[in-house]
Amino acid sequence: MGDWAQLSAVSAGGAFHLFTTDRDYTAQLNDVRRFRHEWECAASVDLRHGRAAAADPYEEHSRVEGGDRESMLDLPYEAWRDDIRAGKRSLMIAGDSRTVLDLNDRAVTADGLETASGSVVGVGDSVVTGRNQRGLATGLGWVKNVDQWTVVGVRRDGAMDVRRTNGTGCAPLPGAYVREHVELGYATTAHHAQGRAVDTAHAFVCATTLREPLYIMAT
Repeated sequence: MGDWAQLSAVSAGGAFHLFTTDRDYTAQLNDVRRFRHEWECAASVDLRHGRAAAADPYEEHSRVEGGDRESMLDLPYEAWRDDIRAGKRSLMIAGDSRTVLDLNDRAVTADGLETASGSVVGVGDSVVTGRNQRGLATGLGWVKNVDQWTVVGVRRDGAMDVRRTNGTGCAPLPGAYVREHVELGYATTAHHAQGRAVDTAHAFVCATTLREPLYIMAT
């Protein structure tokens, strides 16, 4: 079970890529069902295989806009903000950490605690934890890498209280953990976006964006 075209800890697809390239026969899923618009099914498959023509239908359906960096940072943020205000689950995606930070900072207005990246996180913000910490219990589980939370309290010593986005557990995060391993969750890299379930996604793409992040952003 897996997808050779997506990102993994080693390379695109990891062991799944090995099976599909080094074996005579490997069962694969070919029927695309997850899109509301039929044209996206074929376009996503072309993008998955790295075909240059895959970009054409996205442009034809006004899914792509171009411009200078600052303008292109504003557009996904504004589209994300409008979706959030409409009650949708939305996510901003970029291919590098610098752009993710720039997008996240646009989404924050409240005062709070400063993280290692320089972002300020306050009550009500969406955050993501970046390190497994079994000693920080949340009901029957614990704090894990890429877990999604909402900040429900901040303390003078830099500690933070968070509640899982799905509402199934709370955890107190020590100040040292907050500073080094907590980041805003409004925007993320394509790698960390895998597996996220949202209604809409808005991606920042540049000339150096690789095929794998493009594929993940489109699906």
